[in-house]
Amino acid sequence: MVSSILKKVVLAAATPLLVFLASEGVLRVGGWFTPVRYLLAEEQGGATYLRSNPAYGRLFLNRVDVPRPSPIWVRKERTPGVRRVVLLGESAAAGFPHDEFNLARLLEHQWLNRFPDQPIEVVNATMVGVNSHILRHMANEMRHLDPDVLILLAGHNEAIGPYGPASVFGRFHASLPLIRANLWVRNTRVGQALAELAHRIVSGGREWPRWSGLEEFSGVRLADHDPRLDVMARHAAENFRDIVRAATRNGIRVLVAVPPVNLTDWPPLASAEPTLSDELAETHWEQGEHDQLTSAWQVYRMARVRDRGGDLVGAWPLYRRALSLDQIRFRADHRIREGLLSLNHTYSPATLQTIDLDRMLHEDNPLFITDREFFCEHVHFTFAGRAWVTARLAEALGTLEGLAPSSVPASGAATEVSRLAEQTLFTAMDEAILWRSVRELLSLDVFTRQPEFEQRRDDIVSHLSGLSTPMREQQTVAYLQARYQAAAALGRRDPMLHAIAGRHFLDVRAYPAALEAFRRALEDLPTYANARTSLAQTYMAMRSFVLAEEQLSMVKDDAKDSPLLMILRGELYARTHRLEQARHELEHAYQLVPGHYNLLVNLGTVYMLQGEERLAMERFKECVHIDPNDPVVLNNLAWLMATSDVATDQERAESLLLTRRLLILAPDFQRFKAAHALALAANGQVEQALEPAQAGLAALIAVGDETTARQFLQHLARFGIAPPEPIPTLLKR
Repeated sequence: MVSSILKKVVLAAATPLLVFLASEGVLRVGGWFTPVRYLLAEEQGGATYLRSNPAYGRLFLNRVDVPRPSPIWVRKERTPGVRRVVLLGESAAAGFPHDEFNLARLLEHQWLNRFPDQPIEVVNATMVGVNSHILRHMANEMRHLDPDVLILLAGHNEAIGPYGPASVFGRFHASLPLIRANLWVRNTRVGQALAELAHRIVSGGREWPRWSGLEEFSGVRLADHDPRLDVMARHAAENFRDIVRAATRNGIRVLVAVPPVNLTDWPPLASAEPTLSDELAETHWEQGEHDQLTSAWQVYRMARVRDRGGDLVGAWPLYRRALSLDQIRFRADHRIREGLLSLNHTYSPATLQTIDLDRMLHEDNPLFITDREFFCEHVHFTFAGRAWVTARLAEALGTLEGLAPSSVPASGAATEVSRLAEQTLFTAMDEAILWRSVRELLSLDVFTRQPEFEQRRDDIVSHLSGLSTPMREQQTVAYLQARYQAAAALGRRDPMLHAIAGRHFLDVRAYPAALEAFRRALEDLPTYANARTSLAQTYMAMRSFVLAEEQLSMVKDDAKDSPLLMILRGELYARTHRLEQARHELEHAYQLVPGHYNLLVNLGTVYMLQGEERLAMERFKECVHIDPNDPVVLNNLAWLMATSDVATDQERAESLLLTRRLLILAPDFQRFKAAHALALAANGQVEQALEPAQAGLAALIAVGDETTARQFLQHLARFGIAPPEPIPTLLKR
């Protein structure tokens, strides 16, 4: 009897496992739902290379346009005499929001500035959106790279990353083994198939929603006393220990860096209301009753008062208390710091070293003035911040390796930042890219309710305005060529250098130089999708559309869900008169990134060419809302408002305002006078339209735009305006 019951129990337990294994086998034979790996092997030129998997984010982020890991292209076989270091981290290490200046790349330069006779290769194993649960998986694959040293620089995403208490990706559990089991199961073929099936049932066949970054977590508040935060900290500490354990087991030394956070220039995003008056809060603080203070904003104000009064020593504990009380947890707090610092107690200094970059920047920095010098917002670095962090990492790495610098960097932080900018081709244009991205990030609702938000936004606008003069001075072929040649003359392997140079040459229309730079970048880093898409854009600018399409097809598999790729394909199809294909690509991208400026311009143009005048006007209006001074968009919108049968009287009146602004912005561009003539005629000012009509027609003929010239004449006739004389014979046909 007992034996029979035992058999039934065993059979009941074994049946699901057998079904799982059988299903896994069937899916494997069919080649469906391959488990996701971080590193992929690829053969090229008789050698094996390891590359990061662009689809890795789909393992834990169920979004259509998931973040991709930073591109890696590393020869599996080590180069003799070259030290290999892996930088493992999240968005701050990845260089967000301008990843061409990621910390791995800058660390190579900072190292060689100090140790020029010690060749190094820093592998950029970083990714936006990950936390220790995912970094642990990534670290497990580092043995394939056979590095000498692993640098761990992470900790900001423990609450909001996958399986964190504020996460929308992977359910938070108190049991770490259960989280790890869940992550393992979802990466099996059966797990992926079930997830896809569940999504199809729930969504009715619609695709996954788009990724909206930090906005995903804006509705989650976690008070400092929330017990889930202590559980999160234990999970993170155990994950960090596993990362170190796996590395040291494979003979890899480890450098753990506590990540810096913006303490002095970042008011908490969400706070409990004060329960104490400011006077009583001060009394409790002075008496050491710190737990009595529960309002992040109140504590931050107290820190600011001391800071501005010259008492930074007294301000630091308050700044840190305000950080811990911030209910939107985008920064590593004291729990994560303690977990990272505790790793130092387990291993010998020859195996593992820990540096507290946060304290080094703040409490231990006698030269500290403000975090605004180092941070763009809460955790991501300015270029000066990147220079500071990578300098400290280079020094700590040298200590771990038992080396004394053989070359002392030029004294002064400003001098070192300037030197690094020269070596990496950081220009005023890149500074503008950085801060435009920050401006876009801070437009998310999660930031707009932050105290001092308006002042921060105005400061960014002012800073960007101040960059206009140096940008004009630097956007010349001669300047860029000289900077590029000087940096390349260092002889350091730096594929991003060539990609950056190519981008700048493309901006100034030096197309042959751009082609050469992009080709050099892709020789060393063929997985860099941005360089390949920029190469395609260069070919499009040169009207080499076949070559452009060839380049875009080469990145399709790597980024098939990328809105940028859809936009570029849409532009390519539009310029090669495949309007239906262009519309399909651009409308799909519009669903994912409705505020992308180039997308709006291209989609509006396609609608205009297809005769969808109302849709075209709506897209162009969105463009004007983003950039009210784009002459081409103003011209197109004014033309449509003046001539379209679906335009309202108000829009016809507005067309005249637009063309007047247009002529102020581009007074020497005669072609735009055609739109001005139509706007005048549409508003009953026929006599005033005659002179700009003649100038506009002559400009259209001069550039050979016969199609637009004929349309212009037809519109003039509708308004009762005789064709300006003389009309070329080709337009009379």
